[in-house]
Amino acid sequence: MPSLITHLEDFAILRYVTNDLPPEDSRAVADHLVECSECGTTRAEIEQLDVELRQLAAGGAMDVSSAFGLDRNDPFYQRPEIPTRGGGAHRSLGLNAITESAKGQTLAPVILKAAREPQSLASFLSTLDPGPGEHRFAVLYALHEAGRNSAEDPFQAIVFARSALDWTRLDASRGAERVYDEADLMVPRVALRAQAHLLLAIACLWTNRYSRARAHLIVAYRGFAVGGGDETKLAFVELAEAQRRALSHEPLPAITLARRARETFTDRGLEDYAARASVAEGLALYALNRDEDALRAYLEALPIFERHQLWSNYVGALNSLATSLTRLGRHDEARREYARALRHFSRDEHRYWLGYVRIGFAEALVAAGRFAEAAMSAARAAKVFDECRLRAQSLIAMLLEVESWARHGDLARAQHRLRLFWVDVERDGHLDSVVLEDLAAALSGANPNFEKLASVREMASAQIQERYRTG
Repeated sequence: MPSLITHLEDFAILRYVTNDLPPEDSRAVADHLVECSECGTTRAEIEQLDVELRQLAAGGAMDVSSAFGLDRNDPFYQRPEIPTRGGGAHRSLGLNAITESAKGQTLAPVILKAAREPQSLASFLSTLDPGPGEHRFAVLYALHEAGRNSAEDPFQAIVFARSALDWTRLDASRGAERVYDEADLMVPRVALRAQAHLLLAIACLWTNRYSRARAHLIVAYRGFAVGGGDETKLAFVELAEAQRRALSHEPLPAITLARRARETFTDRGLEDYAARASVAEGLALYALNRDEDALRAYLEALPIFERHQLWSNYVGALNSLATSLTRLGRHDEARREYARALRHFSRDEHRYWLGYVRIGFAEALVAAGRFAEAAMSAARAAKVFDECRLRAQSLIAMLLEVESWARHGDLARAQHRLRLFWVDVERDGHLDSVVLEDLAAALSGANPNFEKLASVREMASAQIQERYRTG
């Protein structure tokens, strides 16, 4: 049976680390940390973040755009000023930097392949010498690409980012006396660390750890400035922070940051990232109940994601589009958008994302009252997820199928599917028995309690996500 211990929120640990808790609360946190090794690990990570935040606290700022909705004390109120560094030294790097960068681009895919095996990743990175610019470029490019693909396995991304941070600390211990050597001018250690923190933040967003994402983003924002980054790097961080603010119910700052980032991406011809910024703004507009404006943002982004084959972004925008359409009561349009996506999604080429499209389609069908079709779409999603070894998502799709058959009036089939779900979950031990009993109770009798069933399904889905994440 899995542990039922309740872990501390990241923000509570952050306040404890920075001595910002009342004495009684601080003692309670301290007592918990003695007993809970997982929260102790989180504390160590947050302590390291706090150290880096203090180290990067200095530095000016310049007003690059409106800061509507952002407090003047907000770390993202203005973009940090990027200091100019040794122009002559940089010019002398010239051809050598280009050569090292090209070598790094060749090596980066090898690092990404190693990152798919977290158990051996650290030993692989230890074979790379932190001195040559080639290896620094390679790790930098691999971290950036891992951020683009983090939706496929955010926990793998977390392991990679942490391993990269450890690698940069090894660099510090080996080369404390050569802070301004050629490699550090080409790819400053602080810039490498900033890229790793950005990857950690993106992965935290995928796993709903918003307070920890915030701390990583602040470090990345200051780190790119101090490390000689450019406006594009800062815009990458602003985009992630805009997404975080939108998901954390801070829509006005989210809109400001999304527009600031999109302006930079558009100026530099990065239309795929400009589309991501549009989606972040759409999420914030949705939070402000401006659904028509949100729809325009999503519709603008979808063809760009399709053109660049950014399927995680495509599915995310599609789900957001359908959510807005559903709230507007335009259920048939939501269903048609999913049906259109399914027509050009290949079972082989897009198998990983096909499950997410099918589960979204099922939810749109439920909203439209087409329960039998929703049940069949959810069943197909469960099968695709199972084939992709996405265990949690498969079980969650099974639960939606159960509810859909019940709402359709086919209680026998709903109860049969629930029994199959029960067998699967009991084997893994990743769901409390009381939740399973509540699901069965909601389906019992001649008149199921659909409101209760939907509520328990959501609770069970959240618990499955958490337990399979840590189990």
